[in-house]
Amino acid sequence: MVPGMHGPTLQSESVAQNRFAEDVFRIMRDNIKFALQKGEFTVKRTGLLILAFIMVLAVGTVFAEVSETDAKPRMTDFERVMNLFLTGENPDYSISTLEYGPLASHTVDAAPFAGALLNGAIYTESQEEVPDGEYAVLNLWDEQLRFDFFFADGKQNIIREIADDRETLYQVSFENDTKATAIVSSWVDALAKALNADTEWVSDEDTPEMKGELVDGRYVIRVNLKPEDTGVWRAVDPQDSSAVRLVSTEMKNGQMTAVYEAVGDGSATVSIRHCHGSICDALHTFDLLVRDGSIQEETGGSYTASPADEELDEFLAGEWREAETQFTVMNIKRRPERGFNIEIESPMTHGAYRFGASAYYDCEQDCLVYENGTFYDIMPTEDADQAPSLERTKGTLSFESEDGVQLQIVWSDATRPDEAVRFERE
Repeated sequence: MVPGMHGPTLQSESVAQNRFAEDVFRIMRDNIKFALQKGEFTVKRTGLLILAFIMVLAVGTVFAEVSETDAKPRMTDFERVMNLFLTGENPDYSISTLEYGPLASHTVDAAPFAGALLNGAIYTESQEEVPDGEYAVLNLWDEQLRFDFFFADGKQNIIREIADDRETLYQVSFENDTKATAIVSSWVDALAKALNADTEWVSDEDTPEMKGELVDGRYVIRVNLKPEDTGVWRAVDPQDSSAVRLVSTEMKNGQMTAVYEAVGDGSATVSIRHCHGSICDALHTFDLLVRDGSIQEETGGSYTASPADEELDEFLAGEWREAETQFTVMNIKRRPERGFNIEIESPMTHGAYRFGASAYYDCEQDCLVYENGTFYDIMPTEDADQAPSLERTKGTLSFESEDGVQLQIVWSDATRPDEAVRFERE
């Protein structure tokens, strides 16, 4: 069994059904025996008993299924992500501390640390206050999740999860005296040792933010990190090029370093992206040429960045209506931290749904992007639309101009590829 999959031992559905059927059959047998003794046994009575047996067995099956489902403990996001390391999926991550700053390396096997955090552990939500003092931060970029591990005495088994606009505290209980923060500290030590990391950052105000250069025949890009930056810089392997490949990326001493090497003659464009989760808000590209196995830089590259939310807010905030019918209404409101809240409602007479998402501007896609869309069906009965009909949908809100004057927003959700909705101001 994978460590962390804890909880009471549950009967399988078939075992529960079989035992229930045995009980019903015993009752049915006693009834037939009694009827024979009294001389009341008839074909009609037999049919009714068999029908009753089938109906009761069906009810028992449903009961067994519901009981089994209700008994299963819910896996937390933290347990789910740790299991990704155990199964070899290895999501991109970094761990930040005040001592080292952010550290990341694929040369360190994360599975032993993930296993230790799950082995014999039970995670439950906690209602206590967020602990004071220093903490380590585990960032999982693709999952858009962050977990904080606290160093304060008595709080080392408290974990804070931050996901988009929600924050959750967990209390973890181990079978022994294990401390979650101690496991993460060992993880940090392993990263620091593998990277030969120093506690002093190499960057300062006089060093350039990003620099690409040839070093020993390889092309090396270095990005200076900022302590207050909540995003991450990522190097991308050029999939459409047979000229160069990404050899390694690592994060230490306040720098992210990406190394590319030649694999064949030709041209290639390599890129460094600054991301929050999967949303790219800054993009640097470098054009490279490989001749006779040697890399040359053709240009200094290009730079693209997302507009500030404050600038977009002037054009986007407020109510929009479907251009064709005016029935479907969209409201856009800027979020306090970053991005925009999107709320769309289409009435019973039209689409009969409500939709909500948090969207962010992606400079590479040149539009607002969301990955947490939620649909609710609007039903005629009161409170019938509380349960989501679709969750975690992906989509975009792109901008177009009609006759070069009126701004329009085109909403496309991946679950409804043929139903793009065009919005405009009243």
